[in-house]
Amino acid sequence: MTLEDQLRAVLDEEAHLRAAAPPDLPGLISGGRARRRRRNAVWTAGGVLAAVIAAGGVYGVAQLGGDDDAATQITDRPTPEPLPAAAEPIPVEPGTYLVRADGNVLAPYTIAVPAGWDAQHGTDLGKHQDQPGAVVIEPFVLDRIRLTDDTCRGAEALGTPPTSTGSLVAGLRAQGSGLRVSDPVPDTVGGREATRIDLDYPGSTPLPGCRLSATPGAEPGWLQVWSGYFVLHPAETASVYVVDVAGGAQVFATPTRDGASAGDRAELRSILDSISFQTGAE
Repeated sequence: MTLEDQLRAVLDEEAHLRAAAPPDLPGLISGGRARRRRRNAVWTAGGVLAAVIAAGGVYGVAQLGGDDDAATQITDRPTPEPLPAAAEPIPVEPGTYLVRADGNVLAPYTIAVPAGWDAQHGTDLGKHQDQPGAVVIEPFVLDRIRLTDDTCRGAEALGTPPTSTGSLVAGLRAQGSGLRVSDPVPDTVGGREATRIDLDYPGSTPLPGCRLSATPGAEPGWLQVWSGYFVLHPAETASVYVVDVAGGAQVFATPTRDGASAGDRAELRSILDSISFQTGAE
């Protein structure tokens, strides 16, 4: 049966039943592509048949060759390459990359990287690292984090893992050295609901005698916030995002130096927005 025959049959049935509410065009022409414009029309009794036949003809013409184009676009779409897992930061070309699941990543995700960014460990991204304008994004898993008892003195004792955003906030506030911890606020990561916690250095000058200051290449006053190795520079703030995924809580930490440009901060936000978790049906 042709499309025109199907449409006529529907109209004959409608006339027989004398339905009060006329059908709309999208309802009759089911399966139309979302990318094509759909027009809704209020039909009158005198113009129903002409409108349906005309619309059906246009739709049929639009389908010629269209399915092949759509199939080609899907099959030709390249699989994103994994983010490089180098031990030291290396430049990457702009594009979309895959971050695989590992100890710091609950579920694999794709991420869009702008020009000028470096990758490390297959999970971390940064720009102008170890410079006054540095911006970084690194993932962690909430219940694998171990907070240091004192961010300045280091990891003499590591507490129990946080099991919720609330316990993470409480643990951060309980740490020695007085890290400034904001109240949690709603935010998004890759379109998913998330919670953001903002962290700031405790004061305007580096704290004296911090453990990491003895590390070659480290500047005075570095704080170690938690194991796995989230540290905070004296001229740095960080936002921590917590998002539920794959039955757990994925964390993204974004240390940002005070000298970071507005453009680099916007790129950091765009990277967070681009994240797409590969979890199947949740």
